[in-house]
Amino acid sequence: MNTHINTTNQHKIYSAIAKSYPVSEETKEFLKRTYDLSDKQIEAHIIAPIDTNIVDKLSHSAGIQTSELIGIPGFFRDPVTNQLTFYSYDGALCAILNRNANGEINGIMAKFKSKKPSSLWYSSKNLPEGMTSGAPMGVIQGMGSEDNETVHIAVCAGFFNACTIARTMRIDYVIYANMIQCSAELSSYLLTLADTRPISVLILPDTICWSNPLVMKAILKIITTVANHTKNIQMLAWPSHCGTNYGDVLRNGFQSKVRIRPTEAFLSAASKYALNNNNLLQYIDNVQSKVR
Repeated sequence: MNTHINTTNQHKIYSAIAKSYPVSEETKEFLKRTYDLSDKQIEAHIIAPIDTNIVDKLSHSAGIQTSELIGIPGFFRDPVTNQLTFYSYDGALCAILNRNANGEINGIMAKFKSKKPSSLWYSSKNLPEGMTSGAPMGVIQGMGSEDNETVHIAVCAGFFNACTIARTMRIDYVIYANMIQCSAELSSYLLTLADTRPISVLILPDTICWSNPLVMKAILKIITTVANHTKNIQMLAWPSHCGTNYGDVLRNGFQSKVRIRPTEAFLSAASKYALNNNNLLQYIDNVQSKVR
């Protein structure tokens, strides 16, 4: 297995894949109906599921050589045929193009209609000449805030959740990520933004954080990461029966239940939740000292 993603070719290859797999009108309508995705979001992020014919398609349609595919997550060498191929998934509804802050494609996920988990990265970890995708952070352009002096950012989990936030809030950028793995990448991005203008960050934790200590600790780590760059941090919260994430809350008709909370209020509630977990309590204390 390769140990480093071929970042030089990654965006080029993934862009060529996107051109080779246009999404169907039926899938577009399903995504609009189910997740309220806009035409612009679909155009930028949604393609058809990728199949194992992609190597031939890239060669014929884009003139891409097999050697250029080595080191790109998803591609690997079949030990039986000795041919380079792609790790595809059966039954995917579509594929999601994950884009970084520069709009470059840094990963692709397969999205399933009913399967659990509902999405999986196209990855070739532990396969001959394969490469792990990791769980790269994604950035979606928001509607823009009314404050030209400050960059307003939302941080959440999940692509479809991020699309809802970008479409319904006065936010400049929405960052979506695997909360457990993204702190270093998030820190680097916030540092870049903070060099230009002051930043304000709104964190939207899924309600699963109240039942899963690992997720709660990941949220606390995100707060610490953000606090290294700004003290202007707020949390968005809602009763758990309204939905797991903000997108669910809106689709379930509970927008009136959503409240903006100071970070200190969230940490106070987290302390009560963690009363029987000394390690988590200590971690919360450390975070509280960061945000004061």
